[in-house]
Amino acid sequence: MTSFVNHTFELAENAMDLCLAEQEAKDKSLFSEMNEEFVSRRSFLRKRTKSVESKDLHFAIDRTETLNSNDGVSGNQIKPPTLSSAGAEVLGNSICAIISLDASTMTSVCNRLNGHLLPRTLRRFIWMDKLLRSEKNLKGENIIIIEKEARRFFGRKLEHRCAELKLRSATRCPISGLIENAVVEKFDNTPSMCPFATDEDMIQESSKSLNILYVYNGLYEPYLIHWLFPFQIAFRKTPTTDEHPYELFMYLHLLIKNIFPSWLEIFAMAERVMATLQTEDMELFNHLQHSFQRNVTFNPKDFLVELIAREREEALKLYSSNHKPQGLHNFYKEQLASPVIFLRKWMGEGFVNSLDLPAVLLIWDQLFMQSWNRNVIESFCLILLMLLKESIMAADNFSAIRQVFLKSGYHLLTADIQKAWIHLQQGGLLTDIPSMNRIFLEEYNDVKLTVSVHSGSMKLFFKTSSLKPILLEEINKNEALNRDLFLLKFNELFEFESIDLSDYTLYTESARKPFVLIKAFYSDGEQDSNDSSIEFTLYDPTKEIKSTMNHHMQESRKEEELLFMPAWVKHDESNKLPTPTTVQEPFILCIDALHYMPDCATIVKVSAKILNSGTQSVSEIITFPDVYSSARNPVFNVCKTISPGDGKQNVNTYVLFQVTTVDNQSGKVAVIGNCILCVFNKDGKLNVGGFQLKLRTGVPYKKLQSLNPPDLSTYPAFPCCTLLVRLLPNTEHLEPMANYISGYYFTDDAKPTRSELRIISTFQKDVLFPKSVKDMAEHLMKKEQSQAMPENQLKDWYEARLGDKSSLEEPSLVDCNMHNVVRYHQQSGLCVRIKQAFGLEADGVYVNAFARILKGTQSKELPELPQHWGGEEKLLTQQHDFTSLQRSPRWIDSSVVLHPYLDVNSVLLVQIFGMAATYIPHPSNDQCGQVISNNGQEINLQAPLGWTIFPLFDRYCIH
Repeated sequence: MTSFVNHTFELAENAMDLCLAEQEAKDKSLFSEMNEEFVSRRSFLRKRTKSVESKDLHFAIDRTETLNSNDGVSGNQIKPPTLSSAGAEVLGNSICAIISLDASTMTSVCNRLNGHLLPRTLRRFIWMDKLLRSEKNLKGENIIIIEKEARRFFGRKLEHRCAELKLRSATRCPISGLIENAVVEKFDNTPSMCPFATDEDMIQESSKSLNILYVYNGLYEPYLIHWLFPFQIAFRKTPTTDEHPYELFMYLHLLIKNIFPSWLEIFAMAERVMATLQTEDMELFNHLQHSFQRNVTFNPKDFLVELIAREREEALKLYSSNHKPQGLHNFYKEQLASPVIFLRKWMGEGFVNSLDLPAVLLIWDQLFMQSWNRNVIESFCLILLMLLKESIMAADNFSAIRQVFLKSGYHLLTADIQKAWIHLQQGGLLTDIPSMNRIFLEEYNDVKLTVSVHSGSMKLFFKTSSLKPILLEEINKNEALNRDLFLLKFNELFEFESIDLSDYTLYTESARKPFVLIKAFYSDGEQDSNDSSIEFTLYDPTKEIKSTMNHHMQESRKEEELLFMPAWVKHDESNKLPTPTTVQEPFILCIDALHYMPDCATIVKVSAKILNSGTQSVSEIITFPDVYSSARNPVFNVCKTISPGDGKQNVNTYVLFQVTTVDNQSGKVAVIGNCILCVFNKDGKLNVGGFQLKLRTGVPYKKLQSLNPPDLSTYPAFPCCTLLVRLLPNTEHLEPMANYISGYYFTDDAKPTRSELRIISTFQKDVLFPKSVKDMAEHLMKKEQSQAMPENQLKDWYEARLGDKSSLEEPSLVDCNMHNVVRYHQQSGLCVRIKQAFGLEADGVYVNAFARILKGTQSKELPELPQHWGGEEKLLTQQHDFTSLQRSPRWIDSSVVLHPYLDVNSVLLVQIFGMAATYIPHPSNDQCGQVISNNGQEINLQAPLGWTIFPLFDRYCIH
């Protein structure tokens, strides 16, 4: 039996190889025959070929080559875009043969190929099958027999209509001139159709097919040219035949009659798309609503507005509305100043006028495979909106957004649209789609920087500046240049993930090296400025000019430090370090800054103690921050020379640092954390350079003199907060504090975790936290009802409040509560995850946990927000760990983010429910089975197996 199967497999494999070889040979000869004149644009010859007369009509004659894909090539032809490979075509032919033998496999094939661009042969087969089977008058199992019947039916009726209208040919109707001019205009002006604008055969096919449609039922609309175009591509024949326009007419007629959504449906789908966008991406929805109202300019040619008005009136009548339709002028204002009009345009034109040809065929393939499900059309509208989000957000008026809707879609990559579609089909979030767009589109919005990483013509990463620039200087009008000059500074850090070019080999040019493109855009709010001279000054932050500190520099530094601080910067090995000294020589200890103070902290102090040095030198250091530096990231910039005196220092010398603050809630002095640094390496050389040290929440005071770094590592790390210090050889000309973003500091041991990155992100968005140390001190004074004092006395109060002695000498100080690191922000929400229950009486029961928020007295009457925050938010466990015990079930669901109001009386109610259920498989084993109760009856939930409540908040923090 095994040998028989292997032999059969070899025969099939050899046959497939032979088919593939023949297909490749045919393609090779096809491309070699193509001349450059077929690719270049040539003027369209308006000479008509001989029309087909009704007496010579072959449309109703049986055709045996309906599914034959081996069409020859001759005549004037433009090379179409490459849409499939020879191998794909061979496989497509094989699948068509399988479906022809067993029509029931069509559903399985369509499900398997969901999200893929179909080969030409398979596309023809599936499209034709769906079109013909949509006609109720055509019955049968074999698609070839159904097609023959359809051809006879439409042929007889066309012959009758030609006799009624006294026409010699159905390809020349009374409005043939109007149709031909419209076809030429559409092919010239539609991006996806432009490559075929000089193809006389395509123009003639389209014109004749629409003429036949008009003769058949008197129907003609300009948008039908767009509907017909995908059929021209899918069923293209070279050379064309006299009966081919009749075939195209038949496909188009079946699409219009049985498949394509009506205008009422399109109107409703557009409204649903906007409703979904409002739920999933409120930012984009609000921007669209507001921007569409600015500088509205009406161009009825954008869409058939009169048709929309008529359809709207019919819809009102259909639903028996008492509302009287408004005038057409007001209707222009209401509908054109809304994104719905352009969503209708996308859908009403079948996306043909909005995307390039491969993307159009991808969407039509999905529509036919899913029987033109309306949800598919809505999903693709949402995908296009999200892929174009960056461009839409950069446009702030009607004309700019109109340009994005009408033009920008054509530049999208088909692979990006395909990836987004598959992402949605797999249950992905709509908000993840904007990052999938890899094509750079220019944006204009005030003065803004855009930084993009490219490889050849492919954009790999793209970011736009989020901070407004600082106006450093406004220079008077330059007489020579006759314009005003402004000096702006962007304090912006653009961080990009590591780039693996192997992920982009299909889209990038291997010989081109990646490069960074920096652009500046300026808009005055109405139109883009083209006469501004913008110059960039790019500099290495490690080579900043040294200068002495004065009042002007203090103000400048204040502006710089209060801005965005990156979460973490990797050490740059290219930074030059001074030559290390030995244990016999003095060194300089610099305490530079603290990063990301917690929300429970106010004013801070850093104490340092030299341990195990073996000398009588200064062993304690106390420092306070610059009052003009950032309260979240205070700067100390204090340097102290440590001298060994007459002896030499111990190679195991350490520096212990402790950070203290006034607790925001208790008002007591508390310890944030401690850290330790080795002064020398094992060779007795100074550990020169900068270090970012992570703080820890405890210290063994009883063994300070014999303390080693491993002793401190046993204590948990304090989240987010780190200390920047430097060790330098003793010198008269001390280097200033290094810029953190330069990568000067060794930061590997302080790399934040994923949770810390989320907390830091919250810190960066917090606008209520005091900006400077001075602001924080004044805030604390006001809270403690201290009298306001002049600025020159503020520093004395600051030091007196924290104490002028080293905190390491006060072991009685309490530690800050790590649970109060970050205040609760409703926008960020809180994460809830139910992991396991214990001790349940749940033998033979399927157990789930259900949780919901019970609002407290302070928030009970507050309404639910549009984002569905602040309501009765719920969660249900759905994924079980089936290796766990029935009495102690575990769940492996991801955390769920809830957004309740801050209310100390709000609680989380968790209930455990059991369900006695049995799964009965389907007899055929190829379909889903049935879930019933153990007694064979309908499933009913049992009473809760247990419940508990958790308080959500402790004052201003999550409990």
